[in-house]
Amino acid sequence: MPPCHVEAALYVPPCRELRTRGNHTMSNTIYRLKGVDYSVPRTYFVTLCLKGRARTFSGERAAKTVSSVVMEFRAKGFYYLYVYCVMPDHVHILLRTTPNAPSLSLLVATLKRSIHWRCRLIGIDVKWQSGFYDRVVRDYEHRSNFVNYVLMNPVRAGIVNSLGDYPYCAKVDPWW
Repeated sequence: MPPCHVEAALYVPPCRELRTRGNHTMSNTIYRLKGVDYSVPRTYFVTLCLKGRARTFSGERAAKTVSSVVMEFRAKGFYYLYVYCVMPDHVHILLRTTPNAPSLSLLVATLKRSIHWRCRLIGIDVKWQSGFYDRVVRDYEHRSNFVNYVLMNPVRAGIVNSLGDYPYCAKVDPWW
């Protein structure tokens, strides 16, 4: 990818809304790269959105629970976790899957289910948007752009004034 502005290079489209037609709910098509095996170890930039942009994770208990589940999946050896950020209405995760991880789709589905279940145990109802956004990170891309994009998300959203002030964003594993 040619050098370009960080915001444009790492643009994550707004969480899509589901459309309804009669009694049927439809979603936009999820596009995956042709010829890419999503079951082998790769680095991905993943975004999980809440249905209707609900701000379910704005409270401390919910945000801590999401952070805890993301870290538990790392501890189970499913991925190396470079950086993550729990925003009020979505979650960004920059990860590299490991050889013993399931495919990206199964990993994300299990992660979302675990977050839903754990939040439900503490009385928080999580309704996910169907699917997720992912971007395969190529070896030649500037790693710091991805990390900074995720860490600066709460600043850009006006939640905090400076990098490092938001407790639900963290760099975890080094990216070599």
